[in-house]
Amino acid sequence: MGTIARRTVPLALALSAVLAPLTAAPVAAEPAARAVLKLSIEHRHHRHGRSAPTRVLLLCGPAGGTHPSPQAACTALEDARGHFRRLRRATRLCPMVVDPVTVRAHGHWWGRPVRFRRTYVNSCVAARQTGGVFAF
Repeated sequence: MGTIARRTVPLALALSAVLAPLTAAPVAAEPAARAVLKLSIEHRHHRHGRSAPTRVLLLCGPAGGTHPSPQAACTALEDARGHFRRLRRATRLCPMVVDPVTVRAHGHWWGRPVRFRRTYVNSCVAARQTGGVFAF
């Protein structure tokens, strides 16, 4: 083997040893949310029929989305292990005004599908009964 060949092989090996970890390393991405829930509130007016639903997106793990208080909503759901029927009632006074609302949630909680639908006497009661998850 000639002098040039002997020098080229170690140089190529050295470069591949340096470049391999750089090209093989995965690009660090933002962590994906562990819970993605689409929440909606729909008012049912007796005279005017139904209104267009108000919709928000709630992401948990990390908390985010378009929900006005994602951290509080995620904490309430974490305490209930993602089960809407197990949410703790918030301590909040509500007027006894009859203005029915139907709340809905669908998506997934840590890999488990979630579907929830319930009608409450008004939006304040809906927010209170769901620990603030539907306070928007």
